[in-house]
Amino acid sequence: MDHFLKWRFNFQGNKYRLPIEYLIITHPDADNFMGFNEIFNNDRFRINSLYQDRIVPNAGVKKFGKETVINKQTFLNQATDNQAKWSCLMNNPENMVDNDYLTMMKNALSKNNKSDFIEMLEYGKV
Repeated sequence: MDHFLKWRFNFQGNKYRLPIEYLIITHPDADNFMGFNEIFNNDRFRINSLYQDRIVPNAGVKKFGKETVINKQTFLNQATDNQAKWSCLMNNPENMVDNDYLTMMKNALSKNNKSDFIEMLEYGKV
């Protein structure tokens, strides 16, 4: 995405700062979020809001929280459903060890300097 946006908006030929109203990270698998690192670290992108799906990796055996098994299928039944839980995860040093997702999100938050920059994605919100 970073390379495409730089090409599409001719970043080499101008000083334009690209406004981005929403960025949405659908889930915390590396192939869905690692490309955002370059966008967050580039001052030419102005991001208004970042939405994430409330599934956040934790430290420990149950990396994505509590699970429930129904008809031999495993489902997550715990989500970071409010800003307080999100802040708690971000401020727990154990969760930051080898956690590319939380490290990236913490970096994005510190670069943006807005308390409501990272929002929880929910039906009908955007």
